[in-house]
Amino acid sequence: MPEFSLKNFALLAVFLAVAAALCVAYGYFIEPRRLVITNEEIRLKDWPQALDKYKIVAIGDIHAGSNGVDREKLRRIVAEANAQRPDLIVLLGDYVSEKSETELRMPIAEIADGLSGLAARDGVLAVLGNHDGATCPSCVKREFTRVGIERP
Repeated sequence: MPEFSLKNFALLAVFLAVAAALCVAYGYFIEPRRLVITNEEIRLKDWPQALDKYKIVAIGDIHAGSNGVDREKLRRIVAEANAQRPDLIVLLGDYVSEKSETELRMPIAEIADGLSGLAARDGVLAVLGNHDGATCPSCVKREFTRVGIERP
Protein backbone atom coordinates (compact mmCIF):
# COMPACT_ATOMS: atom_id res chain seq x y z
CA MET A 1 0.00 0.00 0.00
CA PRO A 2 1.45 3.40 -0.93
CA GLU A 3 2.44 5.74 1.82
CA PHE A 4 -0.14 8.45 2.49
CA SER A 5 1.98 11.59 2.37
CA LEU A 6 1.02 15.25 2.35
CA LYS A 7 1.75 15.29 -1.40
CA ASN A 8 -0.65 12.37 -2.01
CA PHE A 9 -3.28 14.07 0.12
CA ALA A 10 -2.88 17.31 -1.87
CA LEU A 11 -3.20 15.45 -5.19
CA LEU A 12 -6.32 13.67 -3.98
CA ALA A 13 -7.83 16.98 -2.81
CA VAL A 14 -7.11 18.61 -6.19
CA PHE A 15 -8.58 15.63 -8.05
CA LEU A 16 -11.75 15.70 -5.93
CA ALA A 17 -12.11 19.47 -6.35
CA VAL A 18 -11.78 19.21 -10.14
CA ALA A 19 -14.26 16.31 -10.24
CA ALA A 20 -16.75 18.29 -8.15
CA ALA A 21 -16.33 21.37 -10.36
CA LEU A 22 -16.96 19.29 -13.49
CA CYS A 23 -20.12 17.81 -11.97
CA VAL A 24 -21.42 21.26 -11.03
CA ALA A 25 -20.57 22.62 -14.50
CA TYR A 26 -22.42 19.73 -16.16
CA GLY A 27 -25.44 20.23 -13.91
CA TYR A 28 -25.55 23.97 -14.55
CA PHE A 29 -24.48 24.38 -18.19
CA ILE A 30 -25.30 21.13 -19.99
CA GLU A 31 -28.12 19.23 -18.28
CA PRO A 32 -30.70 22.08 -18.30
CA ARG A 33 -30.33 22.48 -22.06
CA ARG A 34 -30.94 18.81 -22.82
CA LEU A 35 -34.34 17.45 -23.76
CA VAL A 36 -34.38 13.69 -23.47
CA ILE A 37 -37.09 11.61 -25.11
CA THR A 38 -37.24 7.97 -24.09
CA ASN A 39 -39.65 5.53 -25.68
CA GLU A 40 -40.70 2.58 -23.55
CA GLU A 41 -43.17 -0.11 -24.46
CA ILE A 42 -44.87 -1.62 -21.43
CA ARG A 43 -46.47 -5.03 -21.74
CA LEU A 44 -49.00 -5.95 -19.08
CA LYS A 45 -50.75 -9.26 -18.64
CA ASP A 46 -54.51 -8.98 -19.24
CA TRP A 47 -54.17 -5.45 -20.65
CA PRO A 48 -57.39 -4.51 -22.52
CA GLN A 49 -57.01 -4.89 -26.27
CA ALA A 50 -58.74 -1.52 -26.75
CA LEU A 51 -55.82 0.18 -24.99
CA ASP A 52 -53.11 -1.59 -26.97
CA LYS A 53 -50.68 1.00 -28.38
CA TYR A 54 -52.05 3.67 -26.01
CA LYS A 55 -49.36 6.36 -25.88
CA ILE A 56 -48.69 8.47 -22.79
CA VAL A 57 -46.19 11.32 -22.77
CA ALA A 58 -44.87 12.10 -19.28
CA ILE A 59 -43.12 15.42 -18.63
CA GLY A 60 -41.53 16.25 -15.32
CA ASP A 61 -39.22 18.68 -13.54
CA ILE A 62 -39.45 21.57 -15.99
CA HIS A 63 -38.26 24.17 -13.43
CA ALA A 64 -39.14 27.03 -15.80
CA GLY A 65 -36.94 30.07 -15.50
CA SER A 66 -33.95 28.10 -14.27
CA ASN A 67 -30.75 28.04 -16.28
CA GLY A 68 -31.57 26.99 -19.84
CA VAL A 69 -35.34 26.77 -19.34
CA ASP A 70 -36.79 29.88 -20.96
CA ARG A 71 -39.89 30.50 -23.12
CA GLU A 72 -38.18 28.93 -26.12
CA LYS A 73 -37.45 25.74 -24.16
CA LEU A 74 -41.12 25.56 -23.09
CA ARG A 75 -42.15 25.85 -26.76
CA ARG A 76 -39.66 23.10 -27.64
CA ILE A 77 -41.07 20.84 -24.91
CA VAL A 78 -44.59 21.40 -26.28
CA ALA A 79 -43.51 20.75 -29.87
CA GLU A 80 -41.61 17.56 -28.99
CA ALA A 81 -44.46 16.24 -26.82
CA ASN A 82 -47.08 16.92 -29.50
CA ALA A 83 -44.83 15.34 -32.16
CA GLN A 84 -45.17 12.04 -30.29
CA ARG A 85 -48.92 12.10 -31.10
CA PRO A 86 -49.89 11.00 -27.59
CA ASP A 87 -53.24 9.74 -26.39
CA LEU A 88 -52.58 11.37 -23.01
CA ILE A 89 -50.04 13.84 -21.62
CA VAL A 90 -49.23 13.82 -17.91
CA LEU A 91 -47.28 16.63 -16.27
CA LEU A 92 -45.45 15.34 -13.22
CA GLY A 93 -44.76 18.52 -11.26
CA ASP A 94 -41.97 20.93 -10.41
CA TYR A 95 -42.90 23.53 -13.00
CA VAL A 96 -41.49 26.48 -11.06
CA SER A 97 -37.98 27.53 -10.10
CA GLU A 98 -37.50 29.80 -7.12
CA LYS A 99 -35.28 32.89 -7.24
CA SER A 100 -35.85 33.43 -3.52
CA GLU A 101 -38.37 32.34 -0.91
CA THR A 102 -40.88 34.87 -2.26
CA GLU A 103 -39.96 35.24 -5.94
CA LEU A 104 -40.06 32.88 -8.92
CA ARG A 105 -37.65 32.94 -11.85
CA MET A 106 -40.61 32.79 -14.28
CA PRO A 107 -44.18 33.80 -13.38
CA ILE A 108 -46.65 30.92 -13.14
CA ALA A 109 -48.95 32.53 -15.74
CA GLU A 110 -46.04 32.60 -18.20
CA ILE A 111 -45.26 28.93 -17.51
CA ALA A 112 -48.92 28.00 -18.09
CA ASP A 113 -49.00 30.02 -21.30
CA GLY A 114 -45.81 28.30 -22.45
CA LEU A 115 -47.35 24.86 -21.89
CA SER A 116 -50.78 25.79 -23.25
CA GLY A 117 -50.13 24.23 -26.65
CA LEU A 118 -49.87 20.70 -25.26
CA ALA A 119 -52.46 18.54 -27.00
CA ALA A 120 -53.47 14.91 -26.63
CA ARG A 121 -56.61 13.02 -27.62
CA ASP A 122 -57.57 12.25 -24.01
CA GLY A 123 -56.28 15.50 -22.53
CA VAL A 124 -53.44 16.90 -20.47
CA LEU A 125 -53.34 16.11 -16.75
CA ALA A 126 -51.07 17.69 -14.15
CA VAL A 127 -50.03 17.04 -10.58
CA LEU A 128 -48.02 19.34 -8.35
CA GLY A 129 -44.42 18.74 -7.34
CA ASN A 130 -42.68 19.75 -4.15
CA HIS A 131 -41.45 23.05 -5.64
CA ASP A 132 -44.96 23.94 -6.82
CA GLY A 133 -46.48 23.10 -3.45
CA ALA A 134 -43.89 25.19 -1.63
CA THR A 135 -44.66 28.32 -3.66
CA CYS A 136 -48.32 28.83 -4.54
CA PRO A 137 -50.16 25.61 -5.35
CA SER A 138 -53.48 27.39 -5.86
CA CYS A 139 -51.80 29.73 -8.37
CA VAL A 140 -50.45 26.78 -10.38
CA LYS A 141 -53.85 25.08 -10.34
CA ARG A 142 -55.65 28.27 -11.38
CA GLU A 143 -53.25 29.11 -14.23
CA PHE A 144 -53.09 25.57 -15.56
CA THR A 145 -56.88 25.32 -15.52
CA ARG A 146 -57.03 28.64 -17.40
CA VAL A 147 -55.01 27.16 -20.29
CA GLY A 148 -56.87 23.83 -20.35
CA ILE A 149 -54.52 21.66 -18.31
CA GLU A 150 -56.62 19.49 -15.99
CA ARG A 151 -56.06 18.12 -12.52
CA PRO A 152 -56.82 14.44 -11.96
